[in-house]
Order: sequence, then C-alpha cells, then structure tokens
Amino acid sequence: DYELLGRAHSDRSSTADRYLLAAYWVCALLTTNGTVGDLYPKNVGEVLFMLLLVCLSLTLFNYVVGEISAMVMQTDEKMLKLREEAGAVEKFLKSQALPAHLKLEIQR
Repeated sequence: DYELLGRAHSDRSSTADRYLLAAYWVCALLTTNGTVGDLYPKNVGEVLFMLLLVCLSLTLFNYVVGEISAMVMQTDEKMLKLREEAGAVEKFLKSQALPAHLKLEIQR
C-alpha cells in the first residue's frame, strides 16, 4: 500500500513508484481532484487508473471549451460581416442622391 500526499514513504519504494506518486500528486493538485477523505489510490494500478481518468476528463473538458469558443468566434465573425455590409450600404446611400424616405427604407 502507498502512503500518499506528504506521508512518509518507505525506503523500499522504487524510484518509479516515487515518480508515479509525484505524477499523481501533481494531477490531483492541478485538477482539484485531490483525495477525498480516505479515498486515495493504494497501489500502482489505482494510481495509473486515476491518472488515465484525469487525462480523459481534462481532454473532454478542453474539447467542450474549445467547441464553445469556436461557436462564439463564428458568431463574432458573422456579426462583423453584417456590420461591414451595413457600412457598405450606408456609404452607398450617402453617395447617391436618393430621397430620405427611400434611404431609410433601404437601410431597414
């Protein structure tokens, strides 16, 4: 069994185990998925499974945030294009000698 997160490690633990626990500690801290009460990985398999789940959850989260960001950017691009077109229409109307009521009707 591992003793994690600041608890003393035995001299019997290998360097690979210590690096694995360090990776677990970093992931738990950065993702705020740290230990909850008495729930923490107790062997190499559980640590690896937890690291895999954290990586998958971060990947899914980043995908969702990226898709939302892309949707917002597309909306901004459409709005920018509409403003450019409205500006071009307004510039055209100013250059033409049209009655005011007709200019107003075209702008709508």
